[in-house]
Amino acid sequence: MTQIDNSKVEDQLLLKEKRRHYTKEKSIEYLCKKLYEYKGRGITFEDLITSQEYTKRKAQRTLKHFHDSKVLFTAKDLKKEQIILPGLRDTNPQQYYLESMKPIIIEKYKKKPRIGSDSSKPIAEEKKNNIFLEILQKLDYSPLFIHKIQLKTSYNKEEYEWIKKGLDDQYIYLGGYGLKRIVEFVPYSNGTLMAFIKCDKYPIRIDNQRDVEDLYILLGEIQGYLNRRYNIDMHTVIPPILDWELLNCDFNKDIEIDSISQVTLPAHMQMKEAGKVFRLYVKPIDDKVYYRVEESASPRLTLQDALRNFSKPSIKKEDV
Repeated sequence: MTQIDNSKVEDQLLLKEKRRHYTKEKSIEYLCKKLYEYKGRGITFEDLITSQEYTKRKAQRTLKHFHDSKVLFTAKDLKKEQIILPGLRDTNPQQYYLESMKPIIIEKYKKKPRIGSDSSKPIAEEKKNNIFLEILQKLDYSPLFIHKIQLKTSYNKEEYEWIKKGLDDQYIYLGGYGLKRIVEFVPYSNGTLMAFIKCDKYPIRIDNQRDVEDLYILLGEIQGYLNRRYNIDMHTVIPPILDWELLNCDFNKDIEIDSISQVTLPAHMQMKEAGKVFRLYVKPIDDKVYYRVEESASPRLTLQDALRNFSKPSIKKEDV
């Protein structure tokens, strides 16, 4: 197996950066992301000397400016917040990380976190309980979302090869590429067609009637794609999307939390109450981090009936 020389990769991305014409902040963001992706480290003034041909003084002043502007952070900043992550410590030269990547970086290094000194452990436990109670208090006022949607329908199995040719390895993006709600189609030779709506990172809000109407629009995008894909009236081959069966889905509520809560709360936990099973876990999304409360469901109803009659799960404080 070919080994990747990370040092060469780093040199290539730094040289490539010379040819880019970003604003200074965009350039710094690009370098930070690539250095963390390929090298697992932050940016230093030496990287700016290499990529931007800065003098040492200018490179140091540039990083200090973006650090003061809260674009970048250091391990020392986390320590000031009493967040101590083994493996992420002060270095010489100083490494800076993107503030927008803080949730992802903390999640990576928090396997064995310590909150403050050893003497503060009882306080940390009390803080943990208080944070958890605050999250439960916010549940009743947080919007409800749905994700990990699994749909099923049937077609004439004699049409399998034709269906497979049209849908094999086919993905569509609901709501545009920005939200990355991907739909994957999987046809089977027994006449079963599955659709998996992958929207774990950007779940679909269903908290009120307007939200449900927006979901109808997204489902219409799937129907429109199928019609265009085969350039025929798909209803004669595959049932309309609203007649598909909703096999499984997850309902969730996301409570935004801060960095100290991220390392204090359990990364994953499961709770059972009144026959229901709830999963609670930390969920970084873009430049924010949430504590997700999630419940799985198997409606096994048509989409039409599920959207019209299915009672929404009560993810409330008293349930959890």
